[in-house]
Amino acid sequence: MTAQKTMLRVLMLALTLLSLGLLSSGQSEIDYRRPIKVNIECCTAVSKARIRYPITSYKEQSAANLCVDAIIFRTSNHGSFCVDPKAKWVLKKLKKLNNGESKAPRKPKKGRKNQKKKKPKQSRATVKPSWFPLTTTATAPVLT
Repeated sequence: MTAQKTMLRVLMLALTLLSLGLLSSGQSEIDYRRPIKVNIECCTAVSKARIRYPITSYKEQSAANLCVDAIIFRTSNHGSFCVDPKAKWVLKKLKKLNNGESKAPRKPKKGRKNQKKKKPKQSRATVKPSWFPLTTTATAPVLT
C-alpha cells in the first residue's frame, strides 16, 4: 500500500511540474523586435520597432477591456501596425503626419547652373486703331 501511495505522489508531482512548465513556456513578454500587424479592431500589444513602410494614416486607441493604449499606423500595402504611443519615433511621425509634411524641402544649391533664368517682362503695347473714331488710343483686347 505504501508503494502505491508513493507512486501516486510521484505521478501527481510529475503532472504538477509538467503543467507549470507548459504554462510558463507561453510567451509572457512582448517581442519588441518587429512591429505587430493588426487584423482585428483593437490592439492587445504594442511594439516600439520602427515601421519601414510608407504610412498613409493613423488612429489613436485608448485602453479599454482587452485593448491597450496604442497608435495604429496604416500602410497602403502592408496592413496596420500597433505601436507604442510613447516611443520617440512615433511622436516624431505623428507630428509629421499632423503637419502634412512628407519630406523636408531641400534648399537649392548655390551656383551658376542652379540659378533660375529670369524671363523678360512683356509690356502691353497700345493700339491705335484707325477704324474706331471715338478714341485715339486703346489697349489690345483680351480674348477669353
